[in-house]
Amino acid sequence: ELGNYPSLLTNYKNYNNALKFADKNYKEKLEHYNDKALNSQAYLYNLANTFINDKKYDEAKSALIKLGDYKDSKALLNKIDKLMIIEKKYQNAIWYKERSVEYKYANDTYRMLENIENAMNLFKELGDYKDSKSQIVYCKKIIDDNTKIENEKSLKVLLVIIVVTIIAVLSFIFSSK
Repeated sequence: ELGNYPSLLTNYKNYNNALKFADKNYKEKLEHYNDKALNSQAYLYNLANTFINDKKYDEAKSALIKLGDYKDSKALLNKIDKLMIIEKKYQNAIWYKERSVEYKYANDTYRMLENIENAMNLFKELGDYKDSKSQIVYCKKIIDDNTKIENEKSLKVLLVIIVVTIIAVLSFIFSSK
């Protein structure tokens, strides 16, 4: 059973006591079990780091939890939690961006711009994460293009109002003579 134990045996008082009172052969056997556990932990630790590098955070977390206090496992768990939060924020930003396209095709400019602004704000919070900077440029372009279009529409409406007002005033002037 000791040979399959997943954590270091030197962390346990009874193991250390057994080492103190064991004869040479039994002591070697106990140390072998501890070495086996150490190798098992080293393997699991390396595997967890591989998972982190591959962005397989759930798998890495599972391996690190099994390691307990081994090396910097707890610090890596905290790092993974932060990375998972950042990745979730990135996914939310992408969701808002994709949602804005749906509103664009539905001709709902207000909701489209609202979603693209939400996406842009999340990308800004993410800084250099993945392609956030290029996503910000994309979002700004969409906002700028739509602001220009809305300004042109407003200008056209204003011109129509001015023309109608002039026609009405001229009609009033010529009808009163």
